[in-house]
Amino acid sequence: MIIRKHGWTLYRKGTDTEVYKDQLLWNENVKDADRWVIEGGEPPLHTASSGRVWVRPIETTKLNRTFFPHVFDLEWRLDNGS
Repeated sequence: MIIRKHGWTLYRKGTDTEVYKDQLLWNENVKDADRWVIEGGEPPLHTASSGRVWVRPIETTKLNRTFFPHVFDLEWRLDNGS
């Protein structure tokens, strides 16, 4: 399932690649784990916001953390026609 919420869609930054729930992400700079699974997020609430993404380490199904999208080279984009 593509991650969409309130007229926004989550993309890989600088591409037209949409992000899917349960997709594997990685970031060597995030302490405690470098492989993550994306679970969802919250799009920006205003123009100065970047929104948030919810991820969990690949090794667990229970722990969930919140990051700014740019940590994983992601970005929220307002859907066309919204």
